[in-house]
Amino acid sequence: MFEPIKTSDGSFTLYSKEFNEYYHSTRDGAFNESLHKHVIPALSLTHKESLNILDINFGLGFNSLTTVYKLLNSSKKIKIYSPEIDKKLVKSINKFPYPTIFKPLNHIINSIADNGFYKSENIEIYIFFGDTRDFLESWQGEKFDIIYQDPFSPKKSPLL
Repeated sequence: MFEPIKTSDGSFTLYSKEFNEYYHSTRDGAFNESLHKHVIPALSLTHKESLNILDINFGLGFNSLTTVYKLLNSSKKIKIYSPEIDKKLVKSINKFPYPTIFKPLNHIINSIADNGFYKSENIEIYIFFGDTRDFLESWQGEKFDIIYQDPFSPKKSPLL
């Protein structure tokens, strides 16, 4: 289904033929991009014990999974809601070569691939298959503490 491309930090990403662009920076690395451009800055701005997170366009899930990785041994409760139009991609993430540090998250990755969600005592992740704009228009839940807006470039994906 996909051909992983190794990035400079040793993690892998994909290339989208539809958008003619990589999912992540090959120069920064998929994991480092998520960790340093999105997760660490976002988590540094909030110190709440319970976080509602919107991860716009799940894709390979690096922002969501890196967030879970960073908070795995904390007492924080996190709920991640993520719209994604490419259901086939999400259903295949259990075959993607994630970084070895994500190994403790394998059961989460498998659940998301199989069911489109994961739920435990402290972690909930829900994927909404469809257009992000439709998800946002219909959202009736709690406000979000963190929003990851990480689409393809404006030149390639001007809608987001």
